[in-house]
Amino acid sequence: MEIAQHARAAETLLCKPGWAKSDLRDSLAALAKAFASPREAAETPIPDSIVRELAGQRIALIGFADEEGERLCAAFARVRALPQLFTGAEPPQSNSIRDCSVAMVHVRPATCISVAAVRFPAAPPLVLVAAAKVCSLCLPMCRPAPASS
Repeated sequence: MEIAQHARAAETLLCKPGWAKSDLRDSLAALAKAFASPREAAETPIPDSIVRELAGQRIALIGFADEEGERLCAAFARVRALPQLFTGAEPPQSNSIRDCSVAMVHVRPATCISVAAVRFPAAPPLVLVAAAKVCSLCLPMCRPAPASS
């Protein structure tokens, strides 16, 4: 069932008199599950060139919330990459992170201070993942230049 169908089912339930909380909970849980793993994402083919480049590569996923981390791990598993989750407490100079081909850091309010204060070593390459609003709050390099008078 698609996201729209789950949403319609919840709406229909709410419009009926005498609906039960358990039915609404089940309907909303199904909708949340549909949002968490949309069928379109699972069915999107990944180009062979990307699969070849990522296969066997160790990817450090730093500071991702549980759900986002799990989603990324599943996506990397599809291309036979080797993702490793780190909480953000691990020093970037640690062998575990340095042994990865790339480090992806989730910049968000919970990781703001640690990301802004850390200077990553030359290896691995660093990818910052953030919404523009969060990035401008957490990292000076993302802030717009002050307007000149």
